Order: sequence, then structure tokens, then C-alpha cells
Amino acid sequence: MGSGRLTRVFHSSGSPESVVLVALALLLFAVVVAGNLLGFW
Repeated sequence: MGSGRLTRVFHSSGSPESVVLVALALLLFAVVVAGNLLGFW
């Protein structure tokens, strides 16, 4: 996974709504990963 691919996704999705959706998805993913590492669930 490279950052170039991420920036390409952001550039291809010009609308702010999709950027917010991607940010929310990444945040949710980070919370789940952190929860798994800390043994919450």
C-alpha cells in the first residue's frame, strides 16, 4: 500500500462528501484495529 494510491483516490473523488466518507472509514478501521490490539473486543 503506497501513499500515491491514496492520493490518487482522493484526486479522483473530487466531492467533499466522498472524502469525508473515506476519512470516516479510515477512522473506524483505526478504532477497530486499536481495539483488537488492546484486547477490547
